[in-house]
Amino acid sequence: MSNARQTISAARAAGAASHAPDQLAVASDLLGRAEQALQEHEYRLARRRAEEARLLAQEALQLSAAVDKS
Repeated sequence: MSNARQTISAARAAGAASHAPDQLAVASDLLGRAEQALQEHEYRLARRRAEEARLLAQEALQLSAAVDKS
């Protein structure tokens, strides 16, 4: 879950809120859902949602980087 949090933070810092708002929003939502699953002791579900959040945040980060280069 830490990796997802860090990637979401990096994406925000790179301007993903402007350049990839949908990906960032879904990633943040998935992270919240992962945290909720963790509280409910649904560890596999929490891990899966956190990984999905990380991947979407990574996509948002890459989109932001591509916009900055153009």
